[in-house]
Amino acid sequence: MDTSTQPLTRFSAGSLRELLAIAWPMILSSAAGCLMIVEDRLILSRYSPEAFSVNIGSMPWYWAAMDIALSIVSISGVLVGRYNGARRFSHIGPVVWQMLWFSVFLWIPIMLWLVPFIPRFLAENIRELGATYLRIMFYFLPVQCAAFGALASFFTGRGKTKIVLGVVLVANVANLLFDWTLIFGAGPIPPMGIAGAALGSGIAQTMSFGILFFLFLRRRYRHLYRTWDCSFRWDLWRQCLRIGTPSALTRLINSFLWAWIIQVCAQKTSHEEFLIYGMSMTIYAAFFFLIEGTGYGVTIVDSNAIGSQQMSTIVRNTRSWVFLSFAFCGALSPFMIFYPEPFFRLFSIDFQSESTALMAREFLIWSWLLFTTEFFHFNYFAIITAFGDTIFRMLSAPICYVLLVIIPTYHSLYYGSHRALVFIQCSLLNEVVMTVLFFVRYQWLLKRQSARSVLAVA
Repeated sequence: MDTSTQPLTRFSAGSLRELLAIAWPMILSSAAGCLMIVEDRLILSRYSPEAFSVNIGSMPWYWAAMDIALSIVSISGVLVGRYNGARRFSHIGPVVWQMLWFSVFLWIPIMLWLVPFIPRFLAENIRELGATYLRIMFYFLPVQCAAFGALASFFTGRGKTKIVLGVVLVANVANLLFDWTLIFGAGPIPPMGIAGAALGSGIAQTMSFGILFFLFLRRRYRHLYRTWDCSFRWDLWRQCLRIGTPSALTRLINSFLWAWIIQVCAQKTSHEEFLIYGMSMTIYAAFFFLIEGTGYGVTIVDSNAIGSQQMSTIVRNTRSWVFLSFAFCGALSPFMIFYPEPFFRLFSIDFQSESTALMAREFLIWSWLLFTTEFFHFNYFAIITAFGDTIFRMLSAPICYVLLVIIPTYHSLYYGSHRALVFIQCSLLNEVVMTVLFFVRYQWLLKRQSARSVLAVA
């Protein structure tokens, strides 16, 4: 097998410049994706506090389903990176097609289980509007997986992240226009409220899929990467499912537990505090693109390094993203800790008392701490995902999440302070523990793979 490598960028492998060159388009495209969430919530806060609260309470069920699906579909990006690093280009197109078919098949469980049953798990005070919102979002879920899970991986896995950035920016502008028009109404279009937010997002996702699919089938890609080969390949399915299923099972447990505890928060905390929780988590989500985009860059660089058996690149890349994490989190600290008022003014929700303003500041400080630890957790997980080792997370993450987050949060909401802040605090503890576990696992995987590379050369 030809193991010669083609550099991802013109910079030194694993360097900070290479990571930035790979990650910054993904950071920006992820920013556009995060901005869609923020756009929806900011516009809904202007429509009504009730609609904003419903979005905060119901959206976790959609994210839970999306995380499970994307944890399998996005594995195609790991395989694309490996095949690209090993210069086995003819395998890339068929891998992407398997996950496109997987996205199509997602409509079966969505129509049989998610649409009929998930709305029943919403808190009573948000169930009516939340059910309408979730049904529309679920209808478009396979489209999002196909676009940003399968098709985007074809470009990002080869380091061509600027294409995905351009598509996401177009979709983001479309989402903003559709949201405003459908939520508030315009001309013959009646105001649809939270249903309009869901429909606007779905239309924007469909546009993204159409553009990416058109680019995927370009002539030069059809010849080099066999993007025309849409045949069903069980061997490629096995590779994607073997790597992605453990992560999907983990998310099945963690994401649904997370969505469920949000319903407990919606029921047991005051309406005012739940709105503040929603504001702080919206601000958290607004900057999550820094974590997610960097993580995608780490996976791309490390997947190609593993494919070309360059373990030293992984070590250098780890130093690079650790530096970025301190830089990004440090840059956010003045605004999330010392001067958060501009963030609060973005939401058209009137909080009168001084105690409420202090509570909002307290929530935001804890959110910044959670953001910082999540940066390390997410990127160490990105590394072990590049190694193809998702079993470890499947075994460790649910146990830690139940013991460190679900049980103490549930007990506090029912028998203790009844404050949503405890959920953020317990989540912070879980992030710290998982970061330590993933760091230890990363060190072990690196040593094992380095030993295998030495034996292969010998």
